[in-house]
Amino acid sequence: MSEDQFQRQADFIVEQQAKFVTDIARLEQNLAKLEQQTRENTEDLTRLVVAVMNLRNHAQQNDEQIAALIEGGKDTDRRFRETDERINALVLLAERFFNRSGQEPSNE
Repeated sequence: MSEDQFQRQADFIVEQQAKFVTDIARLEQNLAKLEQQTRENTEDLTRLVVAVMNLRNHAQQNDEQIAALIEGGKDTDRRFRETDERINALVLLAERFFNRSGQEPSNE
């Protein structure tokens, strides 16, 4: 192998080595960016999980409040029915009283 060929091969190897070092440096930079993005994504995901859990808790509280309102409504309905029954009984009693009072006395 001539000195000229040897020099060309040596230059080629040095050039390839320099390119390899540059590529490795670029890959390391990209890896650092990806690591940072992964950390940010993990933080975002953690915040999202917390937000979803809060929403679930609020939904559960709303469900409990709605159930309590429904039960309260049922109790109110029951009390209205009882009041209606009492009013109806009072009306019947008043009608009987006034019907008897309006009648002529019997001769018995």
